[in-house]
Amino acid sequence: MAMDNSILSNLTMKQLQIFLAAAKHNNITKAAQELYMTQATISRNIETLESIIGLKLFTRTNRGVQLTEEGKQLLIEWQWAIGLFETSIKNAQSSQNAGRPNLLIGDYDSTDNNMYLLPIVKEFEKRNKDVNLKIDKGPPLEIINGVIESKYDAAFISRPYLELFANMDVEITDTLNLPPSLVIAKGNPLFGADDIDPQEVASMPMVAMRQPFVLRWQYVEKVYHECGFEPKEVRFVDNPHVMALELLRRPCVALMDRSYAPIRRDELRYIDLVGCKTRSGFVLVARKRNRQPAILGFIKAARDFSSRQPYAACMAEPKQE
Repeated sequence: MAMDNSILSNLTMKQLQIFLAAAKHNNITKAAQELYMTQATISRNIETLESIIGLKLFTRTNRGVQLTEEGKQLLIEWQWAIGLFETSIKNAQSSQNAGRPNLLIGDYDSTDNNMYLLPIVKEFEKRNKDVNLKIDKGPPLEIINGVIESKYDAAFISRPYLELFANMDVEITDTLNLPPSLVIAKGNPLFGADDIDPQEVASMPMVAMRQPFVLRWQYVEKVYHECGFEPKEVRFVDNPHVMALELLRRPCVALMDRSYAPIRRDELRYIDLVGCKTRSGFVLVARKRNRQPAILGFIKAARDFSSRQPYAACMAEPKQE
């Protein structure tokens, strides 16, 4: 029987990825945490997938979701199909890249990492066409452990995590150097004000990320101490998307920088703490003992990017309605 092309043309890999994660955990919340998406995004994509194929894949239970019989059948077959797809790509890559040097770079999976990552990769690949470059994205602590365990040749690290490398033989390359900012969202009473007193914003309830992002909270305390602020009520959340929702739902504040944008930029307002010595942004960390030409070339591309000061776009104040 011929495959319905209308189904294939509407299916996306994102929908299949979400289906597999939800099936693995039998839980929308855990699937959202694994994929760094909101629960609403997970649910919406599952509903779209069910509509496209005309089958009910999950039923809701008191503990989460459960695969239907049709869902169980598709899970087995889709896992096999995706595994075959991935294997065929890896085989083709191995054939194409035989004899080429490999370079594995870890990257903190932030919303706006393309601000620095894409220009650096583009510049590196233009100068080093014989290198097989791969970017491995993940949560901050996974990337940090990857550097410590020499899994990565180099990795982009959020600046507040640098203290973990204080006693290690690493080379630090400045990539994105930004002043910390107090962040409020549309709906906050101060959002439309012409001038905002940072002290007034800093006194609002704060939303901050919990473990394993404990260093982010240490960063908050350090900045507040330097600026003479006193943190008030703190609500801890699990990921940046939940933080964004908290900012939109109630008059609270987060301490981030202008690389933080899990929601539309015109719905965020940044109050820069330009006098603060502590900086935010990202750096490239590489083990000093790795002096291969490929990694030296990547470090040079990162240095060239930093020297161009390409921060005007991310520093621009969003237009207020």
